[in-house]
Amino acid sequence: MSPLVSVVLPAYNAEVFLADAVESILDQTFSDFELLVIDDGSTDTTQAIANRYTHDTRVRVLTHEQNRGLIAALNTGCQAAQGTYIAIMHADDISLPQRLAQQVAYMEAHAEIGVLGTCADNIDERGHSLGITHMLKRPGVIGWTVMLSCPHIHPTVMFRRKTIAPLGFYHPGNLLVEDYDLWMRAARVTQLSNLPEVLVHYRVWVGSASGSQQRKLDDNALRVVQRGVSAFLGQDISLELASWLRGIADSRRGARPQTLDEIQETAHVLEQML
Repeated sequence: MSPLVSVVLPAYNAEVFLADAVESILDQTFSDFELLVIDDGSTDTTQAIANRYTHDTRVRVLTHEQNRGLIAALNTGCQAAQGTYIAIMHADDISLPQRLAQQVAYMEAHAEIGVLGTCADNIDERGHSLGITHMLKRPGVIGWTVMLSCPHIHPTVMFRRKTIAPLGFYHPGNLLVEDYDLWMRAARVTQLSNLPEVLVHYRVWVGSASGSQQRKLDDNALRVVQRGVSAFLGQDISLELASWLRGIADSRRGARPQTLDEIQETAHVLEQML
């Protein structure tokens, strides 16, 4: 019989933190899951570490002979997943013991929700807390703000496989914003929400992709906003206008409109979106 949850954990040269990540899933209070570790062509001991846990029949290790990148690894895991729900896990993060139980309980009680994240405690390389990231909770608010900024912390997310599979999971060409692009597309067919609890320790360190390539992440996120708003309105908007829209949501990630013409153009698009 298929498990209720498939946990997808991509790993590339992840030997430093992988054991902690895997064990945090195996230590969940909820047990009806499979854990898919995707070794994306690692050149260190990642595969050996993952294989160490295959004595637990819930653990499967899938291997890319060559490094194909995070998006390919995520899709390999999602396509192999057998669960009703797919939970995403990163190889340098830690899920708290109640994570899967609380997310499953919420998803079972709210059929209208297709994607569910949580809040997270940011930690450094040594596991010391750097502060909590609180996320928006209400689906209606998230359905609006997804047009301007990413509404979820990727490794906290659980989604319904039958809802996301028709979208093709993660689209190539969205380096560092593969998750934001997916939530933008998902928002057209389902509702998105976040639990108020902190259920993941999210590691912020120099080796993380988002930490080392912030400029590239911001540039690609602007293109997600441009595509998403254009599709929503049924008309193309410029990358500059996408930056103004994103800047309204977060001035660190976009440019605020400055001139009267820029303000009027931005206000007009916001009015159309509303």
